[in-house]
Amino acid sequence: MTEIQIAAVGDLMVKRYIISEARRSDGTHSFDALFAKVAPYLKQADLTIGNLETTFAGNGPNSRRTLRSSGPIFKCPDELAPALKKAGFDVLVTANNHCMDYGTPGLIRTLQVLDRNGISHTGTSRSLEESKQVLIKNVKGIKIGILSYTAGTNRIPVPAN
Repeated sequence: MTEIQIAAVGDLMVKRYIISEARRSDGTHSFDALFAKVAPYLKQADLTIGNLETTFAGNGPNSRRTLRSSGPIFKCPDELAPALKKAGFDVLVTANNHCMDYGTPGLIRTLQVLDRNGISHTGTSRSLEESKQVLIKNVKGIKIGILSYTAGTNRIPVPAN
């Protein structure tokens, strides 16, 4: 019988003070140190899953907070994504109360950043059609379906399409 090891972690949330500490003198960020102690465990697993409790909304015109939220809002520099990949994350679930913190543009950009970094994701989508696709990972010949849902988005509306 084939055995697989799955590592799953909760919220991957990077607050402002951590972003400040990760900032380099040239204005870029390095988040690798955040995962240095846990990366060996994450990489050891056959499949590693985490909950991305932030957005990659960027700094462009669509990254400004325009929506009212019932809680704090989060976004993180794009450099977090390659650090997550390097640390061993294979899949990030994106449906949570912060997925809409920067509206539809922030959500879509987050998915684009994950795609560019080769990280599979589930829970949010760019379209109604895409939302009907199921994420199935084949790990050592074993098919694993990964679902992600949220009960709310801090009162930020989710577009029907």
